[in-house]
Amino acid sequence: AARALLLWRKNRYSAAVSVGSLVLERIIDILVFMLFFAMPILALPRLAKLAHLAWATVVFVALSAAALALCARHPGLILRLVDLLRHVTPKKFHHRISAIGTDLASVLDWTYSPRAVFAVLTLSLLVPLCYALSLMLLVGNFAAFGIYQGAFVTSFAVMGAAIPLAPGYVGTLHATVLQGYLLLGFDHHVGRAMAVLVHAVGYVPVTLVGFIYFLKADMSFREISHAKEALEE
Repeated sequence: AARALLLWRKNRYSAAVSVGSLVLERIIDILVFMLFFAMPILALPRLAKLAHLAWATVVFVALSAAALALCARHPGLILRLVDLLRHVTPKKFHHRISAIGTDLASVLDWTYSPRAVFAVLTLSLLVPLCYALSLMLLVGNFAAFGIYQGAFVTSFAVMGAAIPLAPGYVGTLHATVLQGYLLLGFDHHVGRAMAVLVHAVGYVPVTLVGFIYFLKADMSFREISHAKEALEE
């Protein structure tokens, strides 16, 4: 809600466009991180026992990408899908489902530009790839921990960050990152130490830079805390 409010305040995008762009960004991010989970499993012999999960993930990503492409060409499909979901979900979710469908349908015009599609896909891959590369540098042993291992642990870090159980991902992120390192053959001591480093490297710089730009954005903490209400108005 805060990000959508910022898009409206600084760029004057409508609420539908602001929220829709963020929802679509999150969908693309999820698909990319799912590939970061699947590709290392298919490439590293040590993870071969998870191959069935990797192939299931690849199929899901392919179907999801095809569905997004189809909806981009035929936006009306999103509204039909929304109507279908309304019939099979509890009534209390109907308004939210309708809102998300409308928001998504409003931000798919960029898919008609090959240049825009290429730019979005490239950046969506490069940004998380930077996290994987930073993990390689933290380990410092490229022979034992290469780009596939970095991508694999990054996917686990995202899983931990997505669990809404603790502020700042404390605990949840550490547990999932530790599990990623254990599956790669590292011991508990190394895994726990790396989990703390992964959290610090991914959280502290982003938070500090974000706070600097927050001060420049002419917004207050009060506006952030009431962002959802502001968008609804």
